[in-house]
Amino acid sequence: MDARNESSAEERARLRECLDDLASLMALPAWSAGGDPGQIVSTLTDALLGMLRLAFVCVRLNDSEGGPAIETMRIGETSGGTASSDVSFASARLGLHGELGIVVAGSWRRDFPADTERLLLNVAANQAAIGLQQARLRGEQKGIMDTIPGLVAMLTPAGEVDIVNHELVEYCGQGLEAMKQWGTNGTIHTDDLPRVGQVFTPAIASGIPYDFEARVRRFDGVYRWCQIRGLPHRDTSEHIARWYVLLTEIDGRKRAEEALSRARSELAHVSRATTLSALTASIAHEVNQPLSGIITNASTCLRMLAADPPDVDGARVTAKRTIRDGNRASDVIARLRELFIKKEFTLEPLDLNEAAREVIALSSNDLQRHRVIVRSELSDDLPFVTGDRIQLQQVILNLLRNASDAMVDVHDRPRQLLIKTEREDGPCVRLAVRDAGVGLSPRTMDSLFEAFYTSKSGGMGIGLFVSRSIVEKHHGRLWAQPNDGPGATFFFSIPCASEIVTDAAPAVSYT
Repeated sequence: MDARNESSAEERARLRECLDDLASLMALPAWSAGGDPGQIVSTLTDALLGMLRLAFVCVRLNDSEGGPAIETMRIGETSGGTASSDVSFASARLGLHGELGIVVAGSWRRDFPADTERLLLNVAANQAAIGLQQARLRGEQKGIMDTIPGLVAMLTPAGEVDIVNHELVEYCGQGLEAMKQWGTNGTIHTDDLPRVGQVFTPAIASGIPYDFEARVRRFDGVYRWCQIRGLPHRDTSEHIARWYVLLTEIDGRKRAEEALSRARSELAHVSRATTLSALTASIAHEVNQPLSGIITNASTCLRMLAADPPDVDGARVTAKRTIRDGNRASDVIARLRELFIKKEFTLEPLDLNEAAREVIALSSNDLQRHRVIVRSELSDDLPFVTGDRIQLQQVILNLLRNASDAMVDVHDRPRQLLIKTEREDGPCVRLAVRDAGVGLSPRTMDSLFEAFYTSKSGGMGIGLFVSRSIVEKHHGRLWAQPNDGPGATFFFSIPCASEIVTDAAPAVSYT
Protein backbone atom coordinates (compact mmCIF):
# COMPACT_ATOMS: atom_id res chain seq x y z
CA MET A 1 0.00 0.00 0.00
CA ASP A 2 2.83 2.37 0.88
CA ALA A 3 4.62 1.52 -2.39
CA ARG A 4 1.49 2.36 -4.40
CA ASN A 5 1.14 5.68 -2.58
CA GLU A 6 4.76 6.55 -3.23
CA SER A 7 4.36 5.62 -6.91
CA SER A 8 1.22 7.75 -7.20
CA ALA A 9 2.94 10.69 -5.55
CA GLU A 10 5.86 10.37 -7.97
CA GLU A 11 3.46 10.29 -10.94
CA ARG A 12 1.70 13.44 -9.71
CA ALA A 13 5.02 15.17 -9.20
CA ARG A 14 6.16 14.23 -12.72
CA LEU A 15 2.84 15.40 -14.11
CA ARG A 16 3.09 18.76 -12.34
CA GLU A 17 6.67 19.12 -13.58
CA CYS A 18 5.55 18.31 -17.13
CA LEU A 19 2.74 20.87 -16.95
CA ASP A 20 5.15 23.50 -15.66
CA ASP A 21 7.55 22.72 -18.49
CA LEU A 22 4.74 22.95 -21.06
CA ALA A 23 3.70 26.33 -19.69
CA SER A 24 7.30 27.50 -19.85
CA LEU A 25 7.64 26.35 -23.45
CA MET A 26 4.48 28.14 -24.55
CA ALA A 27 5.60 31.37 -22.88
CA LEU A 28 9.08 31.54 -24.39
CA PRO A 29 9.30 34.98 -26.04
CA ALA A 30 11.39 33.88 -29.02
CA TRP A 31 8.44 32.05 -30.59
CA SER A 32 6.43 35.23 -31.15
CA ALA A 33 8.88 38.10 -30.64
CA GLY A 34 9.92 38.20 -34.25
CA GLY A 35 13.32 36.64 -33.59
CA ASP A 36 15.61 35.50 -36.36
CA PRO A 37 16.13 31.73 -37.04
CA GLY A 38 19.40 31.64 -35.10
CA GLN A 39 17.73 33.07 -32.00
CA ILE A 40 14.85 30.61 -32.30
CA VAL A 41 17.20 27.59 -32.63
CA SER A 42 19.26 28.78 -29.64
CA THR A 43 16.11 29.12 -27.54
CA LEU A 44 14.94 25.65 -28.63
CA THR A 45 18.20 23.90 -27.73
CA ASP A 46 18.52 25.68 -24.37
CA ALA A 47 14.96 24.79 -23.42
CA LEU A 48 15.31 21.09 -24.33
CA LEU A 49 18.69 20.69 -22.62
CA GLY A 50 17.34 22.20 -19.42
CA MET A 51 13.98 20.43 -19.30
CA LEU A 52 14.97 16.96 -20.51
CA ARG A 53 18.53 16.79 -19.12
CA LEU A 54 19.89 15.60 -22.47
CA ALA A 55 23.32 14.55 -23.58
CA PHE A 56 23.01 16.65 -26.73
CA VAL A 57 20.55 18.39 -29.06
CA CYS A 58 21.09 18.73 -32.78
CA VAL A 59 18.95 20.95 -35.01
CA ARG A 60 19.08 20.81 -38.80
CA LEU A 61 17.41 23.70 -40.69
CA ASN A 62 16.57 23.36 -44.37
CA ASP A 63 17.24 26.45 -46.52
CA SER A 64 13.97 27.76 -47.99
CA GLU A 65 15.74 28.81 -51.21
CA GLY A 66 17.37 25.42 -51.87
CA GLY A 67 20.76 26.23 -50.38
CA PRO A 68 22.73 23.99 -48.00
CA ALA A 69 21.18 23.00 -44.70
CA ILE A 70 22.36 24.62 -41.45
CA GLU A 71 23.17 22.36 -38.50
CA THR A 72 23.49 23.40 -34.85
CA MET A 73 24.55 21.07 -32.04
CA ARG A 74 24.61 21.67 -28.29
CA ILE A 75 26.20 19.30 -25.72
CA GLY A 76 24.49 18.73 -22.41
CA GLU A 77 25.16 16.24 -19.59
CA THR A 78 28.27 14.07 -19.68
CA SER A 79 28.05 10.28 -19.77
CA GLY A 80 29.62 9.79 -16.37
CA GLY A 81 31.68 6.90 -17.80
CA THR A 82 28.83 5.30 -19.77
CA ALA A 83 29.73 4.03 -23.24
CA SER A 84 28.49 6.06 -26.21
CA SER A 85 26.53 3.04 -27.51
CA ASP A 86 24.13 3.51 -24.57
CA VAL A 87 22.83 6.85 -25.94
CA SER A 88 19.09 6.85 -26.68
CA PHE A 89 17.71 9.07 -29.45
CA ALA A 90 14.44 10.84 -30.19
CA SER A 91 13.54 13.19 -33.02
CA ALA A 92 10.80 15.65 -33.98
CA ARG A 93 10.05 17.30 -37.31
CA LEU A 94 10.12 21.07 -37.76
CA GLY A 95 7.02 21.79 -39.81
CA LEU A 96 4.09 19.59 -40.70
CA HIS A 97 6.16 17.41 -43.02
CA GLY A 98 9.60 18.33 -41.77
CA GLU A 99 10.00 20.93 -44.53
CA LEU A 100 11.72 23.30 -42.13
CA GLY A 101 14.13 20.73 -40.68
CA ILE A 102 14.46 18.26 -37.83
CA VAL A 103 15.39 18.16 -34.13
CA VAL A 104 17.36 15.21 -32.74
CA ALA A 105 17.78 14.74 -28.98
CA GLY A 106 20.07 12.24 -27.25
CA SER A 107 20.10 11.01 -23.65
CA TRP A 108 22.29 8.66 -21.65
CA ARG A 109 19.17 7.06 -20.16
CA ARG A 110 17.99 3.82 -21.73
CA ASP A 111 14.29 4.62 -21.11
CA PHE A 112 14.50 7.91 -23.05
CA PRO A 113 12.17 9.26 -24.22
CA ALA A 114 9.35 8.80 -21.71
CA ASP A 115 5.85 9.83 -22.75
CA THR A 116 6.12 13.21 -21.06
CA GLU A 117 9.53 13.78 -22.65
CA ARG A 118 8.17 12.89 -26.08
CA LEU A 119 5.33 15.37 -25.49
CA LEU A 120 7.71 18.15 -24.46
CA LEU A 121 9.98 17.48 -27.45
CA ASN A 122 7.07 17.65 -29.92
CA VAL A 123 5.58 20.79 -28.36
CA ALA A 124 8.97 22.53 -28.40
CA ALA A 125 9.50 21.54 -32.03
CA ASN A 126 6.01 22.80 -33.00
CA GLN A 127 6.53 26.15 -31.27
CA ALA A 128 9.94 26.52 -32.89
CA ALA A 129 8.42 25.71 -36.29
CA ILE A 130 5.81 28.44 -35.87
CA GLY A 131 8.54 30.93 -34.94
CA LEU A 132 10.68 29.86 -37.90
CA GLN A 133 7.76 30.23 -40.30
CA GLN A 134 7.09 33.73 -38.96
CA ALA A 135 10.79 34.57 -39.24
CA ARG A 136 10.84 33.40 -42.86
CA LEU A 137 7.69 35.38 -43.60
CA ARG A 138 9.25 38.46 -42.02
CA GLY A 139 12.36 37.90 -44.11
CA GLU A 140 10.29 37.71 -47.27
CA GLN A 141 8.36 40.86 -46.30
CA LYS A 142 11.61 42.64 -45.49
CA GLY A 143 12.98 41.60 -48.87
CA ILE A 144 9.91 42.97 -50.64
CA MET A 145 10.00 46.21 -48.63
CA ASP A 146 13.69 46.68 -49.47
CA THR A 147 12.75 46.77 -53.15
CA ILE A 148 10.36 49.71 -52.59
CA PRO A 149 12.01 53.01 -53.55
CA GLY A 150 10.73 54.87 -50.52
CA LEU A 151 10.88 55.11 -46.73
CA VAL A 152 8.64 52.26 -45.55
CA ALA A 153 7.95 50.63 -42.18
CA MET A 154 5.62 47.93 -40.92
CA LEU A 155 3.99 48.14 -37.49
CA THR A 156 2.30 45.57 -35.29
CA PRO A 157 -1.45 45.93 -34.64
CA ALA A 158 -0.50 47.74 -31.40
CA GLY A 159 1.52 50.31 -33.36
CA GLU A 160 5.02 49.05 -32.50
CA VAL A 161 7.68 49.17 -35.22
CA ASP A 162 8.18 45.63 -36.56
CA ILE A 163 10.05 45.97 -39.88
CA VAL A 164 11.83 48.88 -41.55
CA ASN A 165 13.20 48.78 -45.07
CA HIS A 166 16.77 49.49 -46.07
CA GLU A 167 16.04 53.00 -47.35
CA LEU A 168 14.51 54.06 -44.03
CA VAL A 169 17.47 52.62 -42.12
CA GLU A 170 19.86 54.52 -44.36
CA TYR A 171 17.83 57.73 -44.14
CA CYS A 172 17.64 57.75 -40.33
CA GLY A 173 21.03 56.16 -39.77
CA GLN A 174 19.70 53.68 -37.22
CA GLY A 175 18.53 50.08 -37.21
CA LEU A 176 15.34 48.33 -36.25
CA GLU A 177 15.90 48.27 -32.49
CA ALA A 178 16.58 52.00 -32.41
CA MET A 179 13.59 52.72 -34.65
CA LYS A 180 11.35 50.90 -32.18
CA GLN A 181 12.12 53.71 -29.72
CA TRP A 182 11.14 56.52 -32.12
CA GLY A 183 8.93 58.19 -29.53
CA THR A 184 11.72 58.69 -26.99
CA ASN A 185 15.07 58.72 -28.79
CA GLY A 186 14.74 61.92 -30.77
CA THR A 187 13.78 60.37 -34.12
CA ILE A 188 10.77 62.73 -34.10
CA HIS A 189 11.44 66.36 -33.16
CA THR A 190 10.42 66.95 -29.54
CA ASP A 191 8.30 69.97 -30.50
CA ASP A 192 6.25 67.76 -32.84
CA LEU A 193 5.73 64.79 -30.46
CA PRO A 194 2.60 66.13 -28.67
CA ARG A 195 0.85 66.79 -31.98
CA VAL A 196 1.97 63.43 -33.39
CA GLY A 197 0.60 61.64 -30.32
CA GLN A 198 -2.76 63.37 -30.75
CA VAL A 199 -3.05 61.82 -34.23
CA PHE A 200 -1.14 58.53 -33.92
CA THR A 201 -2.55 57.13 -30.65
CA PRO A 202 -6.28 57.51 -31.52
CA ALA A 203 -5.65 56.13 -35.03
CA ILE A 204 -4.00 52.96 -33.69
CA ALA A 205 -6.83 52.51 -31.17
CA SER A 206 -9.60 53.02 -33.74
CA GLY A 207 -7.96 51.49 -36.82
CA ILE A 208 -8.47 54.65 -38.86
CA PRO A 209 -5.73 55.55 -41.39
CA TYR A 210 -3.62 58.49 -40.28
CA ASP A 211 -1.75 61.24 -42.05
CA PHE A 212 0.38 63.88 -40.34
CA GLU A 213 3.51 65.96 -40.83
CA ALA A 214 6.50 65.94 -38.48
CA ARG A 215 10.21 66.60 -38.47
CA VAL A 216 12.28 63.39 -38.66
CA ARG A 217 15.96 63.25 -37.75
CA ARG A 218 18.14 62.30 -40.68
CA PHE A 219 21.40 60.29 -40.47
CA ASP A 220 23.39 63.55 -40.24
CA GLY A 221 21.38 64.79 -37.25
CA VAL A 222 19.42 67.34 -39.29
CA TYR A 223 15.63 67.33 -38.88
CA ARG A 224 13.66 67.29 -42.12
CA TRP A 225 9.91 67.66 -42.59
CA CYS A 226 8.19 64.41 -43.60
CA GLN A 227 4.63 63.45 -44.38
CA ILE A 228 3.85 60.23 -42.48
CA ARG A 229 0.90 58.12 -43.62
CA GLY A 230 -0.27 54.86 -42.06
CA LEU A 231 -2.72 52.36 -43.52
CA PRO A 232 -4.02 49.28 -41.64
CA HIS A 233 -4.04 45.85 -43.30
CA ARG A 234 -6.85 43.58 -42.08
CA ASP A 235 -7.14 39.80 -42.11
CA THR A 236 -10.17 37.79 -43.21
CA SER A 237 -11.79 38.43 -39.81
CA GLU A 238 -11.43 42.19 -40.29
CA HIS A 239 -8.88 42.36 -37.49
CA ILE A 240 -5.84 44.54 -38.06
CA ALA A 241 -2.91 42.28 -38.88
CA ARG A 242 -0.32 45.02 -39.40
CA TRP A 243 0.14 48.68 -40.28
CA TYR A 244 1.98 49.84 -43.38
CA VAL A 245 3.67 53.24 -43.02
CA LEU A 246 5.10 55.46 -45.75
CA LEU A 247 7.33 58.47 -45.00
CA THR A 248 7.77 61.11 -47.70
CA GLU A 249 10.21 63.96 -47.25
CA ILE A 250 8.47 67.30 -47.86
CA ASP A 251 11.11 69.61 -46.43
CA GLY A 252 11.47 71.49 -49.70
CA ARG A 253 7.73 72.02 -49.93
CA LYS A 254 7.50 73.21 -46.31
CA ARG A 255 10.32 75.69 -46.85
CA ALA A 256 8.60 76.94 -49.98
CA GLU A 257 5.35 77.36 -48.01
CA GLU A 258 7.17 79.30 -45.31
CA ALA A 259 8.81 81.50 -47.93
CA LEU A 260 5.42 82.06 -49.55
CA SER A 261 3.92 82.96 -46.16
CA ARG A 262 6.70 85.48 -45.56
CA ALA A 263 6.18 86.89 -49.04
CA ARG A 264 2.46 87.24 -48.37
CA SER A 265 3.15 89.05 -45.10
CA GLU A 266 5.56 91.40 -46.84
CA LEU A 267 3.05 91.92 -49.64
CA ALA A 268 0.32 92.66 -47.09
CA HIS A 269 2.62 95.18 -45.43
CA VAL A 270 3.33 96.82 -48.78
CA SER A 271 -0.38 96.77 -49.57
CA ARG A 272 -1.22 98.47 -46.27
CA ALA A 273 1.47 101.07 -46.90
CA THR A 274 0.14 101.61 -50.42
CA THR A 275 -3.41 101.91 -49.08
CA LEU A 276 -2.31 104.44 -46.49
CA SER A 277 -0.42 106.33 -49.18
CA ALA A 278 -3.52 106.40 -51.39
CA LEU A 279 -5.66 107.41 -48.40
CA THR A 280 -3.23 110.21 -47.54
CA ALA A 281 -3.25 111.43 -51.14
CA SER A 282 -7.04 111.39 -51.16
CA ILE A 283 -7.21 113.33 -47.90
CA ALA A 284 -4.66 115.84 -49.15
CA HIS A 285 -6.66 116.31 -52.38
CA GLU A 286 -9.92 116.76 -50.46
CA VAL A 287 -8.42 119.28 -48.04
CA ASN A 288 -6.48 121.07 -50.80
CA GLN A 289 -9.64 122.11 -52.65
CA PRO A 290 -11.17 124.23 -49.85
CA LEU A 291 -7.72 125.55 -48.92
CA SER A 292 -7.18 126.68 -52.51
CA GLY A 293 -10.59 128.33 -52.42
CA ILE A 294 -9.73 130.13 -49.20
CA ILE A 295 -6.51 131.51 -50.70
CA THR A 296 -8.21 132.57 -53.93
CA ASN A 297 -11.15 134.23 -52.17
CA ALA A 298 -8.85 135.99 -49.70
CA SER A 299 -6.72 137.35 -52.56
CA THR A 300 -9.84 138.52 -54.42
CA CYS A 301 -11.18 140.15 -51.28
CA LEU A 302 -7.93 142.09 -50.80
CA ARG A 303 -7.99 143.35 -54.41
CA MET A 304 -11.60 144.49 -54.03
CA LEU A 305 -10.81 146.34 -50.83
CA ALA A 306 -7.73 147.93 -52.43
CA ALA A 307 -9.72 149.26 -55.37
CA ASP A 308 -10.58 152.96 -55.58
CA PRO A 309 -13.29 153.18 -54.56
CA PRO A 310 -13.27 149.83 -52.58
CA ASP A 311 -15.75 147.19 -53.79
CA VAL A 312 -17.27 146.51 -50.38
CA ASP A 313 -20.16 144.39 -51.64
CA GLY A 314 -17.83 142.17 -53.68
CA ALA A 315 -15.43 141.85 -50.74
CA ARG A 316 -18.33 140.81 -48.52
CA VAL A 317 -19.32 138.05 -50.96
CA THR A 318 -15.74 136.72 -51.26
CA ALA A 319 -15.36 136.80 -47.45
CA LYS A 320 -18.48 134.61 -47.17
CA ARG A 321 -16.96 132.22 -49.72
CA THR A 322 -13.79 132.13 -47.63
CA ILE A 323 -15.81 131.15 -44.56
CA ARG A 324 -17.62 128.47 -46.60
CA ASP A 325 -14.36 126.93 -47.81
CA GLY A 326 -12.95 127.05 -44.29
CA ASN A 327 -15.97 125.12 -43.03
CA ARG A 328 -15.48 122.57 -45.81
CA ALA A 329 -11.89 121.96 -44.70
CA SER A 330 -13.05 121.71 -41.10
CA ASP A 331 -15.67 119.12 -42.09
CA VAL A 332 -12.98 116.96 -43.76
CA ILE A 333 -10.91 116.94 -40.56
CA ALA A 334 -14.02 116.28 -38.45
CA ARG A 335 -14.93 113.24 -40.54
CA LEU A 336 -11.42 111.83 -40.10
CA ARG A 337 -11.62 112.34 -36.35
CA GLU A 338 -14.97 110.53 -36.26
CA LEU A 339 -13.41 107.62 -38.19
CA PHE A 340 -10.41 107.13 -35.92
CA ILE A 341 -11.56 108.38 -32.49
CA LYS A 342 -14.32 107.14 -30.19
CA LYS A 343 -16.39 110.25 -30.37
CA GLU A 344 -19.13 110.84 -27.83
CA PHE A 345 -22.52 110.27 -29.38
CA THR A 346 -26.15 110.87 -28.46
CA LEU A 347 -28.13 107.80 -27.38
CA GLU A 348 -31.76 107.30 -28.34
CA PRO A 349 -34.33 104.45 -28.07
CA LEU A 350 -33.96 102.22 -31.10
CA ASP A 351 -35.89 99.32 -32.64
CA LEU A 352 -33.13 97.07 -33.97
CA ASN A 353 -35.61 95.23 -36.24
CA GLU A 354 -36.62 98.48 -37.91
CA ALA A 355 -32.99 99.52 -38.31
CA ALA A 356 -32.20 96.16 -39.92
CA ARG A 357 -35.17 96.41 -42.33
CA GLU A 358 -33.98 99.85 -43.47
CA VAL A 359 -30.49 98.50 -44.16
CA ILE A 360 -31.90 95.52 -46.10
CA ALA A 361 -34.00 97.87 -48.20
CA LEU A 362 -31.01 100.14 -48.76
CA SER A 363 -28.87 97.19 -49.89
CA SER A 364 -31.51 95.35 -51.90
CA ASN A 365 -30.26 96.49 -55.33
CA ASP A 366 -26.66 95.46 -54.62
CA LEU A 367 -27.74 92.14 -53.15
CA GLN A 368 -29.96 91.37 -56.14
CA ARG A 369 -27.16 92.27 -58.52
CA HIS A 370 -24.93 89.72 -56.78
CA ARG A 371 -27.77 87.13 -56.86
CA VAL A 372 -27.95 86.96 -53.05
CA ILE A 373 -31.13 85.49 -51.58
CA VAL A 374 -31.94 87.38 -48.38
CA ARG A 375 -34.05 85.78 -45.65
CA SER A 376 -34.86 87.54 -42.38
CA GLU A 377 -35.94 86.10 -39.05
CA LEU A 378 -36.63 89.16 -36.91
CA SER A 379 -38.00 88.42 -33.44
CA ASP A 380 -41.47 89.87 -32.81
CA ASP A 381 -40.94 90.51 -29.10
CA LEU A 382 -37.54 92.15 -29.42
CA PRO A 383 -37.05 94.88 -26.79
CA PHE A 384 -35.69 98.32 -27.67
CA VAL A 385 -32.02 99.15 -27.36
CA THR A 386 -30.44 102.54 -26.73
CA GLY A 387 -27.86 103.61 -29.27
CA ASP A 388 -26.81 105.65 -32.25
CA ARG A 389 -29.07 104.59 -35.12
CA ILE A 390 -26.71 105.60 -37.94
CA GLN A 391 -23.67 103.92 -36.43
CA LEU A 392 -25.48 100.65 -35.66
CA GLN A 393 -26.90 100.62 -39.18
CA GLN A 394 -23.33 101.13 -40.43
CA VAL A 395 -22.38 97.92 -38.58
CA ILE A 396 -25.31 95.99 -40.06
CA LEU A 397 -24.54 97.30 -43.54
CA ASN A 398 -20.89 96.27 -43.23
CA LEU A 399 -21.85 92.73 -42.14
CA LEU A 400 -24.31 92.41 -45.05
CA ARG A 401 -21.72 93.57 -47.58
CA ASN A 402 -19.07 91.24 -46.14
CA ALA A 403 -21.53 88.32 -46.35
CA SER A 404 -22.34 89.19 -49.97
CA ASP A 405 -18.63 89.47 -50.86
CA ALA A 406 -17.94 86.07 -49.24
CA MET A 407 -20.35 84.43 -51.70
CA VAL A 408 -19.06 86.05 -54.91
CA ASP A 409 -17.13 82.90 -55.92
CA VAL A 410 -19.91 80.47 -54.91
CA HIS A 411 -21.45 78.84 -57.98
CA ASP A 412 -22.43 75.34 -56.80
CA ARG A 413 -25.11 76.32 -54.28
CA PRO A 414 -27.59 79.16 -53.64
CA ARG A 415 -26.11 82.37 -52.28
CA GLN A 416 -28.31 82.50 -49.21
CA LEU A 417 -28.00 85.20 -46.56
CA LEU A 418 -29.87 85.13 -43.26
CA ILE A 419 -30.26 88.10 -40.94
CA LYS A 420 -31.71 87.20 -37.57
CA THR A 421 -32.51 89.04 -34.34
CA GLU A 422 -33.33 87.53 -30.98
CA ARG A 423 -33.17 88.22 -27.29
CA GLU A 424 -30.38 86.48 -25.42
CA ASP A 425 -30.77 84.76 -22.07
CA GLY A 426 -29.26 87.80 -20.39
CA PRO A 427 -30.46 91.42 -20.77
CA CYS A 428 -29.10 91.73 -24.31
CA VAL A 429 -30.31 91.69 -27.90
CA ARG A 430 -28.36 89.80 -30.56
CA LEU A 431 -28.24 90.26 -34.35
CA ALA A 432 -26.69 87.58 -36.57
CA VAL A 433 -25.76 87.63 -40.29
CA ARG A 434 -25.20 84.14 -41.73
CA ASP A 435 -23.81 83.49 -45.23
CA ALA A 436 -23.11 80.39 -47.36
CA GLY A 437 -19.74 81.58 -48.59
CA VAL A 438 -16.18 80.33 -48.42
CA GLY A 439 -16.13 80.26 -44.62
CA LEU A 440 -13.44 81.20 -42.11
CA SER A 441 -10.07 79.61 -41.49
CA PRO A 442 -9.32 78.91 -37.78
CA ARG A 443 -5.95 80.63 -38.29
CA THR A 444 -7.65 83.92 -39.25
CA MET A 445 -10.23 84.06 -36.46
CA ASP A 446 -8.00 86.12 -34.16
CA SER A 447 -7.06 88.56 -36.95
CA LEU A 448 -10.51 89.30 -38.40
CA PHE A 449 -11.13 92.42 -36.33
CA GLU A 450 -7.60 93.86 -36.47
CA ALA A 451 -7.02 97.11 -38.32
CA PHE A 452 -5.86 96.70 -41.94
CA TYR A 453 -6.41 92.92 -41.94
CA THR A 454 -8.48 91.82 -44.92
CA SER A 455 -9.11 88.69 -46.97
CA LYS A 456 -10.43 90.74 -49.92
CA SER A 457 -8.14 91.59 -52.81
CA GLY A 458 -9.31 95.20 -52.85
CA GLY A 459 -10.22 95.64 -49.19
CA MET A 460 -8.65 98.09 -46.72
CA GLY A 461 -9.25 95.99 -43.63
CA ILE A 462 -10.93 98.66 -41.50
CA GLY A 463 -14.61 97.70 -41.86
CA LEU A 464 -14.76 95.07 -39.12
CA PHE A 465 -12.30 97.05 -37.01
CA VAL A 466 -14.56 100.12 -37.06
CA SER A 467 -17.67 97.95 -36.61
CA ARG A 468 -16.25 96.38 -33.48
CA SER A 469 -15.38 99.80 -32.06
CA ILE A 470 -18.97 100.96 -32.63
CA VAL A 471 -20.43 97.88 -30.95
CA GLU A 472 -18.04 98.18 -28.01
CA LYS A 473 -19.02 101.85 -27.72
CA HIS A 474 -22.57 100.53 -27.21
CA HIS A 475 -21.26 98.26 -24.39
CA GLY A 476 -21.65 95.18 -26.61
CA ARG A 477 -19.43 92.73 -28.42
CA LEU A 478 -18.89 91.56 -32.02
CA TRP A 479 -17.67 88.05 -32.94
CA ALA A 480 -17.73 85.41 -35.67
CA GLN A 481 -17.80 81.64 -35.94
CA PRO A 482 -17.71 79.08 -38.79
CA ASN A 483 -20.97 77.38 -39.76
CA ASP A 484 -21.52 73.64 -39.47
CA GLY A 485 -21.91 73.69 -43.23
CA PRO A 486 -20.50 76.20 -45.71
CA GLY A 487 -20.00 79.83 -44.76
CA ALA A 488 -19.75 81.76 -41.52
CA THR A 489 -21.93 83.77 -39.13
CA PHE A 490 -21.15 87.17 -37.62
CA PHE A 491 -22.89 88.27 -34.44
CA PHE A 492 -23.14 91.40 -32.39
CA SER A 493 -24.86 91.72 -29.06
CA ILE A 494 -25.79 94.94 -27.21
CA PRO A 495 -27.72 95.55 -23.98
CA CYS A 496 -31.42 96.32 -23.93
CA ALA A 497 -32.50 99.93 -23.37
CA SER A 498 -32.96 99.48 -19.60
CA GLU A 499 -29.47 97.99 -19.24
CA ILE A 500 -27.42 100.72 -20.99
CA VAL A 501 -24.84 102.38 -18.80
CA THR A 502 -25.36 106.12 -19.14
CA ASP A 503 -21.81 107.10 -18.25
CA ALA A 504 -20.02 107.62 -21.51
CA ALA A 505 -16.78 105.74 -21.98
CA PRO A 506 -13.65 107.86 -22.36
CA ALA A 507 -12.47 108.50 -25.88
CA VAL A 508 -9.79 106.04 -27.00
CA SER A 509 -7.74 106.56 -30.16
CA TYR A 510 -7.64 103.68 -32.67
CA THR A 511 -4.38 104.85 -34.07
